[in-house]
Amino acid sequence: MFRRGKLHFLSTKDDRIKIMNERINLTEKHLLDICASFAACTRKIAKCRNAFDDLGHKVQNFAEEEKINYSLSDGLNSITTSLTVQADYMDLLVHRLEMKIVNE
Repeated sequence: MFRRGKLHFLSTKDDRIKIMNERINLTEKHLLDICASFAACTRKIAKCRNAFDDLGHKVQNFAEEEKINYSLSDGLNSITTSLTVQADYMDLLVHRLEMKIVNE
């Protein structure tokens, strides 16, 4: 809970208002920093998602062009599927984080 004792000992109403304004400013400053950090995390996760998509496309292209070794082509297709699932999961995390930031 809240700490008691400091505000009611202040002699004037102006002193209490000053302390409250300082607390509000401090809280706003820290919440702004926290929101900025969440936004940076969201951008970094989104960049990672884009990197996974790019990697998946390159592996898929290799699998499509592989004509001789069918087991290699099948393995590369499996890797592409796994990368796509991981990228979709990362995208879901980004959207959840964005919703938490926007709603709060």
